[in-house]
Amino acid sequence: SLELLKTYVASTAKIDVFGHMLHLEAQRRGEQQAREVVFLSDNGHGLPEMRRREFPKAHVVTDYYHVTERLYACATVIKGEGPAHEKERKKFWHGLKDRLWRGHVTRLIALLTEQALQRAPRPEQLSALRDQTAAHILWTHVFYLEKYQQTMDYPAYRLRGWPIASGTIESGCGQFGDRFKHSRMRWTRRIAN
Repeated sequence: SLELLKTYVASTAKIDVFGHMLHLEAQRRGEQQAREVVFLSDNGHGLPEMRRREFPKAHVVTDYYHVTERLYACATVIKGEGPAHEKERKKFWHGLKDRLWRGHVTRLIALLTEQALQRAPRPEQLSALRDQTAAHILWTHVFYLEKYQQTMDYPAYRLRGWPIASGTIESGCGQFGDRFKHSRMRWTRRIAN
């Protein structure tokens, strides 16, 4: 029988050091014997580069809930903020999430691109939209979806039994945060590591 255990890797070091530590832990846990290695990420803070360096053969999954948060930001721009727009905004957001859940990322990108184009032409750089908040938000999320769409095939991932959300990772971060930030706790960088 296969025993499933969680292990954690945490560090205050830079991401390249952390990535190496993470890869060493994966090797210790039997990465070489694994049929599949899945790297689940929100693609922030240098994670894509670290993943390419440390786990070049891993299957990559973008965190589903992170993407739905981005879709909510888009729904807020498109349908409006505040209580007066809440029902319409949530209905629209659920429609966006449904497309994502079903793997219709191309259609999702097309819909959001159409909405973004109504507010501003596609910019070469997002900084060109500095004074156009709504367009800046929409184009930011369209660019993200375009860049990582190959890592958002959630129906296929679910069929394979892969994780699509980082809840256990976030929970682990919370546990570490609670421990390190507990009242009367004081840490040096060396001891924290």
